[in-house]
Amino acid sequence: MFETSRLRLRPYTDATDKALFFELCNTAAVSSTWFSGDFSPRTEKAVTRTVDKLTGGPFHAIIELREPAFPSQSTSERFVGFVAIHSVETRNRYGQFVIALSPSAWGKGYALEASKFVVGHAFLHLGLNRLQLEVFDDNEKALKLYKKSGFEVEGHREETRWVNGGWVGETLMGLLARKWFAENPLKVT
Repeated sequence: MFETSRLRLRPYTDATDKALFFELCNTAAVSSTWFSGDFSPRTEKAVTRTVDKLTGGPFHAIIELREPAFPSQSTSERFVGFVAIHSVETRNRYGQFVIALSPSAWGKGYALEASKFVVGHAFLHLGLNRLQLEVFDDNEKALKLYKKSGFEVEGHREETRWVNGGWVGETLMGLLARKWFAENPLKVT
């Protein structure tokens, strides 16, 4: 388990998180920016495949508020979202970065706080050389988040997603360890 100033990042467990993750995947505002195509309800089997893919990598975490807003606040009320590094190519030391937050957590800086922590962890402790991701062009908030987290635009794929009667493209982004270390030098005391 890891903690940032406001968040706790802990492992996913079916017992406490399966229902929360199912709800996250079936929230139209989240699903439509994460999965290809227009929103459609995700079955339990489809969500289980997503969980298996994301938890199969070297890092995955449920993001929750570190301090409850009130003493009796439940796990579901503290739930913020999920972050992972998956599909790691071990020989070349790169992985896919993904983060998804509940809409109730949007606009509070939680995504940036969690992203910066996980990116640093990937380079400092997992020994990865590169993180990469794809983001739909119509997801302007995510594009801004990834740029603030250090990712750079590396390419573009046109017309990859049919949404509301029109095509949307996809921006390819990446972040190299050497560039991250240049912006975040280690302080040796």
